[in-house]
Amino acid sequence: MDIVRGLAIFCEDIREERSGQDILIGIMPDNLAVQSTPAIIPKLGVYIRLYFDSSTKPEPVRATLLLPGNQTFELGEADSDLIKGALDTAKSQKNPLTGIILKGLFSPLPIVSEGSITAIVKIGEKEHVCGALNIVVIPTPDASASLPPS
Repeated sequence: MDIVRGLAIFCEDIREERSGQDILIGIMPDNLAVQSTPAIIPKLGVYIRLYFDSSTKPEPVRATLLLPGNQTFELGEADSDLIKGALDTAKSQKNPLTGIILKGLFSPLPIVSEGSITAIVKIGEKEHVCGALNIVVIPTPDASASLPPS
């Protein structure tokens, strides 16, 4: 089973409505500035949408986050039964693509060094990178550095 399309969105919060719709709050740009490392991100949401060909055979899908310093955090898994249900629904509606959503919220999320937070989806032995958030250290300027010499 291969991904036809996949996208990870990093945000400050994910809220689920009673209708089942999700609201993504504070979608982050490609780079997230921190003053130094190690650092703590108070809250990080990761929202992954994946699309498969509706004629594919179902396999489990596992999502993880790879953080700077090779830390990994499990984001979630869609088992074969869930994928089969989504494929069956898409086929009955004559949709060429089947979509699933994997999402997670980390609070707090420790960052040990500069680098990228990468959202990875694994199907069997094959890994797919769905998105990345770069962690960039931008130190706060020292206030005394701007004072003229005495």
